[in-house]
Amino acid sequence: MTPFYSIGSRDFWIDLASASGGNVDLGKILQVVSSFKNDTASVTGTTATDTGLSCTITPSDTANKIFITTTLNIGPDVNDTAYLFCDRNGSTIGAGTGGTTDVASAYYPNAYGSSGFVNLHSGVMSWSYLDSPSSTSALTYKITFSGQSATETIYLNRRANNTVFVGSSSLTVFEVDGT
Repeated sequence: MTPFYSIGSRDFWIDLASASGGNVDLGKILQVVSSFKNDTASVTGTTATDTGLSCTITPSDTANKIFITTTLNIGPDVNDTAYLFCDRNGSTIGAGTGGTTDVASAYYPNAYGSSGFVNLHSGVMSWSYLDSPSSTSALTYKITFSGQSATETIYLNRRANNTVFVGSSSLTVFEVDGT
């Protein structure tokens, strides 16, 4: 048997049959769908807008789960906060609760620099979520974004003040065996 992980002379083992109650397929990745965006987009205001990142996946069993992971390259205007949302077939999932605005993730650039200089860089927003859709129908996961301010702009894959560099963003969904 091969060690699961080795550090120096120490080996670490995992018995998948025991850990999964005898089902070594539990947690197995069954399919992967990915979306990649390397051009820019923007949103001005507080209405969630499509980033262009979308994946459709059809689970093979209602017990299976969908693991969602996304990374956005974000460039907010000087005094704005960027919000990230995830929709499954038009309904928001994975957002926090109890806030003024319930979001999956937020990025506030003034935490990293003084006002007036933060539009010179962009930041990375990452978010992951394990969804339990209980479905064997096609599921479309879509990433949307907005700002906190009604008058300022959030940019995707670039910084706020110019396009000296253009980054990329991605969305990947995995069907995970739950049977």
